[in-house]
Amino acid sequence: MQEIPNDVVLLTDVNHNVGYAKYAGTWRIATELRRLNANVKIIECFTSFTEQQVLTLIDLYVCKQTKFVGISTTLLHGEFFLGFRNNFFAEIKSAIHKKNPNCKLVLGGSRVNDFLNVPGVDIYVAGKADISVKQLYQSLCSNTSMPERILNTDYPVSSDYFSSTTIKFTHTDDITWGESLPLEIARGCIFKCSFCQYDLIGKRKGDYIKDPETLKNELIYNWETFGTTDYLFTDELINESKEKVDLLHSIFTKLPFKISWSAYARLDLFYAYRDMRDKLLEMGAAGLVFGIETLDETAGKLVKKGLGKNRIFETLDHLSETYNGQVVMSSNFIIGLPTETKSSLYQTFEWLNSEDCPLDVFSFTPLNLRNADDGRQMNEISLNPDKFGYSSVGTEGNKLIWENENISYNESLEILNHFRNENKFSKKAHLGSGNMLGRIKNLGFTIEDTKKQFFEPDNTVDWQAMTNKLITKKINKYITRENI
Repeated sequence: MQEIPNDVVLLTDVNHNVGYAKYAGTWRIATELRRLNANVKIIECFTSFTEQQVLTLIDLYVCKQTKFVGISTTLLHGEFFLGFRNNFFAEIKSAIHKKNPNCKLVLGGSRVNDFLNVPGVDIYVAGKADISVKQLYQSLCSNTSMPERILNTDYPVSSDYFSSTTIKFTHTDDITWGESLPLEIARGCIFKCSFCQYDLIGKRKGDYIKDPETLKNELIYNWETFGTTDYLFTDELINESKEKVDLLHSIFTKLPFKISWSAYARLDLFYAYRDMRDKLLEMGAAGLVFGIETLDETAGKLVKKGLGKNRIFETLDHLSETYNGQVVMSSNFIIGLPTETKSSLYQTFEWLNSEDCPLDVFSFTPLNLRNADDGRQMNEISLNPDKFGYSSVGTEGNKLIWENENISYNESLEILNHFRNENKFSKKAHLGSGNMLGRIKNLGFTIEDTKKQFFEPDNTVDWQAMTNKLITKKINKYITRENI
């Protein structure tokens, strides 16, 4: 079989929820490497391969000129994700060396700190790797001094640097015509919620936003090359400011084609700027995910979500006047916020399932606190649990098993399971949230048909079976090298 001249091989994954979509981070890294004329092969669905299939991939795609094999740790573990045994990475390294003894095994991703003792790994890339991965590649190409085993992001990505960045997909990336793709318009968030563990929170308004011409060119390229008009925006908040919304509205509404997209949005900004509602619809909003988190006003204020129940209801009603049947509205709610009682959570659950609730989709998540850094920023509650009324009753890895005066972490899991077992839960929660639109569409639907799955749920469809079928098809294409 003819050898494929790959300079870099990147193994990444897809979220194991229903539907399918590419993860932006891996292609962001690939874009920078390709600008250095590196031939980069990306292999998705990493944890859906068997161990033998992974070793087969190494044999198929690693060659004498491959500088490194990179593996993303973002989905290698966690409550809803599967990972490989640690010793298997040593077997991966052995398989790599059979093909090329100079090729390095590199781990990166948002949870890389959890894997620092995994055998077989040569280099760890911590933090955003837009710049450091180029340093790594150039060092390996020139056979200069070996990079440090833990390659920190010594060159932090500035706002000015980010503004001109893109994700440039290629025909080797196994993209179907019209596929919904991820798009990174901005990074970070001007707000600083106490439970949030993303980086760049509390940034200045206007920072880390893509240059308008760069953004327009990226959209036109994807349309001309792949027929893409539907997107999953990776922004922490699409509507972080009136100025950002106005900027995007002027770009999106002047394109030679109409786009649709799903994104995270902050509800209190719709309350403050009433014209945001119609502007977002005009510029292509198809799904919006609000982090309401709680209807309890005291808890909301403590974690910097202070809109309050009455204004939450008023704003959702304001949005539904225009969005009903056109934009999928969804929100997550957190189980275990400070001062919120179990009774309050059950009342919220009943409202979410009532005819009075304008939300099309909802989800619940237990409060996630950590006792150590796993590569992601520690949130304010994790750093100061006593201040918010939490005490530790144990740990699971980096996870803090907490309790407060009203609820414990284990009880939050019991409440979540109780909600999931309610028959009415599946009516509004079977497809996760509004940011699943692109994922469901990629199973073979139009965007309008996809929205109907949320507005008029068909619970007889086996979404997981459809997802598994698509992933199996992708795995077979990698194994047979159909997608090179």
